Amino acid sequence: MYPNLAAAAQGNVRLVSQIALPEAACRAVYADTRYSGSVRNLNSVTLASDNVFSDGAAAQTPRMSGAVTAGYAASLLIGLKN
Repeated sequence: MYPNLAAAAQGNVRLVSQIALPEAACRAVYADTRYSGSVRNLNSVTLASDNVFSDGAAAQTPRMSGAVTAGYAASLLIGLKN
């Protein structure tokens, strides 16, 4: 995340993070046979055991709405402090 477009062009990053998707949404998507190979990974790692999210994923997990058939929307408020 950059404070503005000019800063992005210069590489002045303010925040680097990842988003943790809720397990229920992942399972719904992976139920589709095109993505079923990913279920194995999902079954072997939880957010609590993941090396990125094991320190707490609450601030990185968006609110999800939608469904597999209609598509999903994710909402996440990210605060930045100068």
